[in-house]
Amino acid sequence: MPPWFLCLLAEASINVSLEVDNPLKVLVNTSVVYLRWAYTTSSDEEVTLVDFHFGGDDVPIGFINSTSQPEVSSKFRDRFKLERRGTLIIHNVTASDTGKYKIALTTNQSTQVESSVYLDVLGKL
Repeated sequence: MPPWFLCLLAEASINVSLEVDNPLKVLVNTSVVYLRWAYTTSSDEEVTLVDFHFGGDDVPIGFINSTSQPEVSSKFRDRFKLERRGTLIIHNVTASDTGKYKIALTTNQSTQVESSVYLDVLGKL
């Protein structure tokens, strides 16, 4: 089997779908924004780690693993919250929140899949 074929097989075992528009446009000072992803896995796999990142530099926001509570890094802890499955919540949106948000899922069989959304924070109308 060619190596690229094995890669396609690995990625087929987990499906990720974004549940918001992409790009998502919101007004500055919006009280709460939900960036939500849904995912399914094959019957023999389970998601063991969900990582969230921000921007072109992939700054870590936090993670959710299968054994502990969601953890948000100190840089984002004041206004960001993570919820089980794949939800990033941003409170009191500012212009500096504009950018790419990425979710990276890892399964118990080491399959990794990523998905991203661009948040466009607009000035007041």
